Amino acid sequence: MEIRHVNCYLSRSLEEMNRFSPLKLFRFLRGMGRLLWDSLTFSPDWVVVPVAFNRGSFLKDGMAVLLMGALRRRVVLWCHGQGYKPLRSGVGALMRLLRRAVMAVPSAVVTPSRQAGLDNAFQSEFQTRWRTIPYGIPDLQRLSPPIKGEGVRILFLSNMLQTKGWKTLWEAACNLCLRHDGLSFDFYGQETAEISTEELESFFAQGPCPGRIRYRGPAFGETKESAFAQADIFCFPTYYPYETFGIVLVEAMRAGLPLVASRYSGIPEILSEGEGGLLVSPNNVEDLETEIERLLLDPSLRKAMGSFNRRRFESRYTMQAAVNGWLNLFEELQGQEEGERVSP
Repeated sequence: MEIRHVNCYLSRSLEEMNRFSPLKLFRFLRGMGRLLWDSLTFSPDWVVVPVAFNRGSFLKDGMAVLLMGALRRRVVLWCHGQGYKPLRSGVGALMRLLRRAVMAVPSAVVTPSRQAGLDNAFQSEFQTRWRTIPYGIPDLQRLSPPIKGEGVRILFLSNMLQTKGWKTLWEAACNLCLRHDGLSFDFYGQETAEISTEELESFFAQGPCPGRIRYRGPAFGETKESAFAQADIFCFPTYYPYETFGIVLVEAMRAGLPLVASRYSGIPEILSEGEGGLLVSPNNVEDLETEIERLLLDPSLRKAMGSFNRRRFESRYTMQAAVNGWLNLFEELQGQEEGERVSP
């Protein structure tokens, strides 16, 4: 099997997102040109196109799908964002026409979970073509043995958007740290258009327990791996509008951590409630406090949930599991096409 990747991303930073620029137009035209060239010279059996459903991204992604359809390439859409319903009713006639044309092309539409936030309109329209393939990540557990210190350390890791739940967790952390000695919270994440690094550092420094509730900045590579290895609980109280899967939860499962996360979007499909962690109402400080405290006071429960998550990761969310999912999909689609060709 040979795979080629065509980079059609237009934004290279958070500042570039949702903004038009001549440079982004150049990147779009270059990406379409590369896609056309590879389609003609490589002659792929299948073309997998990631599609986002916000208007600007859908225009770009839709052009790629229509181009492949015009070249009679077999297309699979990989949908990992919410917002499909507004494309049916909340846009003008031209956008609705584009949506119908684009979504008629693919042989299958793939999402990372059955509850990935794609609404009933999506489910009803693509029921016969809809497949689910969870994300998979490499298993790095052997490279990072647990490094636990004294006390209980709770980890948050995501972009510092308020809807990712960092401020909800900060409020819960302030209350919990005042009640429990030896408890600490580490927040890792990139600055965003909402708040800069300097503002984040100032905000955390002015809290009631600045030495125990800390903003650590962004985490990549070994820094991220170390953060997971040193944590006792991973918390992800997101209510981000475009949340679908929450791959950071899979990273925490890989590290054998118990989870506290929002009952939101596709998260309940990843987190087995009561076995691998606890689910909370989105943007609810009191609910979040209660469930964190439940784990805080029960070390045996934390250990059991962490072990369950490690096993669940090994069985469902490894890179090999994802590869097998895609291979099985292509074999299924190939079999369907061969069956249609021989049918009278």
